[in-house]
Amino acid sequence: MVSDEIQKFNKLKRTRMAPSGLVPNIWHFDVRYIHLEPVPGHVLFLFQPESKYVHMEHLPLHRTDPYKYFPETADQAAPELVRAIVHAFNSGFALKGIEVSKQEARAPWALKTEEKDLAVAVGKEMKRVGVIPAL
Repeated sequence: MVSDEIQKFNKLKRTRMAPSGLVPNIWHFDVRYIHLEPVPGHVLFLFQPESKYVHMEHLPLHRTDPYKYFPETADQAAPELVRAIVHAFNSGFALKGIEVSKQEARAPWALKTEEKDLAVAVGKEMKRVGVIPAL
């Protein structure tokens, strides 16, 4: 059964161009470990190159002990990355505690990373959880 979050993501408007109509709706992502005190941990970066828009999500999305989320492989990282990607787009990139703007949230037309293993693992996980790909 597809979760409510995935159903919401699948219903988001998905267009070839970003809402401005000026740049492609293509997003790049990567994950990095950031050792900044007091809360070190992994971060998902979402980047829309042509607009230079950057968004990040701390991982795991529902924070517990940051040291408990320490994936060794792309396959281990993929489930939490997909949760964070879906959350970011569903929320319209809103921060916790801040009301989402009235601008319509949209799904990416394409999502890319330079890490081939990560791209394959995230793609498989998206398919497994029921994300419908762009046509």
